[in-house]
Amino acid sequence: QANCCCTLETVAKQDSESRQWIMAAGGVEAIRAARLNHPNKDDIWTMTLASLASHEMAEEFVTEAVEEILAIVATMEVNGDEEHEQERSCRRLVKLLSSNSHQPYVGGTFVSADGMIALIRAMDLYQENLRLQGNGCASLYMLCVDNIEGRAHFIRQGGAQVLVITMYNWPTRESVQIFGCKILELLVKESSRSRRDVYKAGACRVLHDAVALFPKNSGLIKAANNALSLLVREVGMG
Repeated sequence: QANCCCTLETVAKQDSESRQWIMAAGGVEAIRAARLNHPNKDDIWTMTLASLASHEMAEEFVTEAVEEILAIVATMEVNGDEEHEQERSCRRLVKLLSSNSHQPYVGGTFVSADGMIALIRAMDLYQENLRLQGNGCASLYMLCVDNIEGRAHFIRQGGAQVLVITMYNWPTRESVQIFGCKILELLVKESSRSRRDVYKAGACRVLHDAVALFPKNSGLIKAANNALSLLVREVGMG
């Protein structure tokens, strides 16, 4: 999957016609599927998607995406006590963020519109809904990975506690664990306060458990060990 995407990226950079051929053949959908199935190669998927977005199309795509993001936030806020609507909104959100990963303004709009609050609340309320939790973790990672404000909102809204509970509840779900470890890694790199919040949420236990359960997932192992190392180094929280 990674090698194919690298090839597509090389071809896409040649000219506009090459990009159009790739998109017409379903290249964007294939890359999005690869990204969701193999999040440890996120940098490859992001670069390939970015190479397919021509300058002429970017503005139109962003405008449509922002409008849909705002609609998702509104739906989550209005239907906070309806599990089906929350699950559906999380599914729409992860697809939208994934397809617009090269447009940080889209995720930024979700955060600034208080979408992070709505997402964390939904994950907190419906802990037994695996689809919601899985899509929620993937969305949280994309909202935090290149967004300082996203990480700040996540910490302020008690996101670390909710994330740790999700990881604890779904220990054998690899996608939940890898996104959870990657998010925790981002948070402990952020600040001393973030490290303490992550520790108080009980992150050390779920990080150790994730490493033990998925010893062959290099992306997960790296993220978990980095997070644990920073916690131990600064505050002796291993």
